[in-house]
Amino acid sequence: MPDNSVTLTLGEKIKNIRLEKRITLEEVARHTKLTPSFISQIERNLASPSVQSLHKIAIALGSKISNFFEENDSKGLVLLKKNYKQNIPVKFQAYTIRLINDISSINLHPFVIILDNSPNAEKELPSHSEDEFGIVIKGKILLSINKVTYTMEEGDCIYLTSPGKHKITNIGNKKVEVLWIYGSNF
Repeated sequence: MPDNSVTLTLGEKIKNIRLEKRITLEEVARHTKLTPSFISQIERNLASPSVQSLHKIAIALGSKISNFFEENDSKGLVLLKKNYKQNIPVKFQAYTIRLINDISSINLHPFVIILDNSPNAEKELPSHSEDEFGIVIKGKILLSINKVTYTMEEGDCIYLTSPGKHKITNIGNKKVEVLWIYGSNF
């Protein structure tokens, strides 16, 4: 299946963040001590900024440099299929799988959702304004978020920001286990 996603360049990502936050080139220039012309050239990919300039721009935009390099531009949602996780060697015959960047900064409430193998067994999750993370441990589910659905299989994980109304439905023929983690204020 072809990948129809659009990959944004560094300059486009910087410009998108700036426009999203309604910050002018002049305001960024004033905070960074860079010229508006240079920042415009960066946004149009006509100039390559130094790491120091990127750091200044990130601070002026209230962002992190890492946001300029993230592959997923979906706001508030990161879905990682099991084949796209990064294995990080730790010791001989041991490894860690990085699921979501910066997850250690979130205060968490983990639990396991278990759905039996009856067709369309489901669990409705409460609406709230906290971040969530989920990983399918066993089985195959349909995750519905505000009438949009995502099919997830063993090993797939998802990160959500303020998801609203959502539910998990067993769409396979075996018991489902999903590790689900809410943010701290839930």
